[in-house]
Amino acid sequence: MFSGDGDLYWIINNIDCLKNKEYSYDYFEITKENYAVYALFEQLVNDIKNINIFDKLEIEFQSYIDEDIEMDEELDKQRYRKFNMSHYNDLYDEKTNTITWISDETAFKIANKVQIKKIKDKFIIEFSTQPYIEGYEK
Repeated sequence: MFSGDGDLYWIINNIDCLKNKEYSYDYFEITKENYAVYALFEQLVNDIKNINIFDKLEIEFQSYIDEDIEMDEELDKQRYRKFNMSHYNDLYDEKTNTITWISDETAFKIANKVQIKKIKDKFIIEFSTQPYIEGYEK
């Protein structure tokens, strides 16, 4: 859901949550049976993997930039990986083909996280809570 502040919130409703206060993990799968949703996740993973930040049609150059200057996209992508720009290496793990998003609602060390993993012909969406660390806000 999108809240009033425009942020995207993921909510997974599981009755076990009510039974177990220490409940900290759940997941669901997206298969090709629901191809419209599957295709969107495939595009999301590919865009993050390939560091496609903007659709080329959306990029507008300021009037003071000479449009004849060739922008080296591949060099920019190499910099993202090498220097972990925008925490890219924390977001995408190339070895496991996994996207990991840590909530920015609280401290990084204890925040909830969602992982999107592509395994064969399905996506596994995992929600988990990190262990609480004394001294941090719950």
